Amino acid sequence: MKDLLYISHPLIDEISANIKKKKYNYPYTKLILDRSIFIPKTAYLLDENPEISSFKIKNIQMVEKDIVYTIEGNIEKKEVYLKIDKKARLKNLYYNTAFYIFKAIFYQFYNNKNISLSIEKNKSRIKVDNFYENFDLKAFKELFEKIIKLGLDINIEEEEVFIDGFERFPNQGVFLRNTKYLEGIYVFSLEKIEDKLLIDFIVGDDYLKFVSKSMDLIEYIKNISTGDLDSSEKITKIISAIQNQKY
Repeated sequence: MKDLLYISHPLIDEISANIKKKKYNYPYTKLILDRSIFIPKTAYLLDENPEISSFKIKNIQMVEKDIVYTIEGNIEKKEVYLKIDKKARLKNLYYNTAFYIFKAIFYQFYNNKNISLSIEKNKSRIKVDNFYENFDLKAFKELFEKIIKLGLDINIEEEEVFIDGFERFPNQGVFLRNTKYLEGIYVFSLEKIEDKLLIDFIVGDDYLKFVSKSMDLIEYIKNISTGDLDSSEKITKIISAIQNQKY
């Protein structure tokens, strides 16, 4: 398959495709398509709920140079319609791109490749194993934010992904084409447990939503502070607003 659209056009969430080969063996059908938006299964990324003409995909596997899709049922038409969950794809794009930057930084400055990612509902977590160094969070954030602001191109090849000047890593999943699309990074917490470093963070749309809500909270507190309420009422309202602030 030459048209791996999840590499060249990762924002596409719906498109048609033609069946190149098909093998039906009740109750499953194995398909090879002429192009695809579906990423090979990657354990740490969100399930994008891929569908082929409304059939749920049961399995995706690479056989030689072709990607074989297994569905339950039989498709008679030669042209099919591909669809994924757009929200899941966007989240995978943001956090997998950030994951590459984390890996590049930790390898270049700490010679450590023992890094994993878990994507959660409102944030993601980086875990660095076998980490015995002193970690300067402020310096790390400054470097990460500089990489975003510089708008560095992310080179995405079929086998590898890299930014010029940084280490190459295997191409797993989907990536943004430029670091500027991450918008910014906010670190919620940093924890060191023996030889493990845990970093909870947000980027992309999650970062923009967090900044927007934070600005609204600041404006609300400002209005309370300059209002006619007595001091105790102001303090009560401010504390309540902060406690109810949820990302």
